[in-house]
Amino acid sequence: MSSSRSNDSSSADEEAASTPGGDFDRAASFTGTSRRLNRRFTAYLDQGFQRKMRQQRRALLGVGFVVSAISVLVALAAAQGLRELWVALVVSGALIGLGGTAALRSLLRWRQRMQRRRTVIQTGIPVNAFLVQANSALLQPQNQTLPCLVLISFQPEVSSELEYLQSLAQRVYALKNTCPDDPDGQYVAGLTTDERAVPGRRRPLPHSFTDGSVIYCADLWVSPGDLQGSRLQKHVLPCIAEPGPVGEIELVPWWLLSEPEKSVSPTENAEGRLPKR
Repeated sequence: MSSSRSNDSSSADEEAASTPGGDFDRAASFTGTSRRLNRRFTAYLDQGFQRKMRQQRRALLGVGFVVSAISVLVALAAAQGLRELWVALVVSGALIGLGGTAALRSLLRWRQRMQRRRTVIQTGIPVNAFLVQANSALLQPQNQTLPCLVLISFQPEVSSELEYLQSLAQRVYALKNTCPDDPDGQYVAGLTTDERAVPGRRRPLPHSFTDGSVIYCADLWVSPGDLQGSRLQKHVLPCIAEPGPVGEIELVPWWLLSEPEKSVSPTENAEGRLPKR
């Protein structure tokens, strides 16, 4: 599965403007949070999962009831010799059955994805993700989950250097659509020039570009419901990520950080925050 960061815009100097000092203060505080954040995020995800499953169960029960009713009518029509009605009912039942099967498969895929997200949130660690570029639609309030490109590091001595990582994100974006002479520069330019995004992908930056530090360029999917104001406004995004060269990353909903002591039960405005992937 892949998507595109078409019509990308830099997070470094352009439309997703914010006060750097404020971003950095919040980022420093975020990385010092305890495992309580993982538990709260997991609880929020579980509530959304249970709500979705109840809705899906009701829908599947409705489909099953309709199919059962059609089966009874087909039997009655066959017994009465009503061939035209019998054929119509059989065709209708088959179409409804196919639709129900497709919905069930979609539900199973969604459950697998949710279980995977839950594992990431339970075992991951808080990281600050520094925005390199994002789909321009994320800069306006909307409902679609879209990708962006971010820099992350699991080295404490690097992740604490917020201004350095912000500057590095700017350097990465500056190479977009360019053709550097050196191989490392060409590799970094390709990270932003190729706008296709792949779930769970992270690629290391060359050591020559990071002064030997281990820094990854990761594809991050953003659900507007997890952003304050339903749009991208900050350069630094709080995330939970599986450490290491391979793993996934999840954006932390802003309200889990701004109100850490309140219940994680979604409010009326929080309905539907879980991204459709």
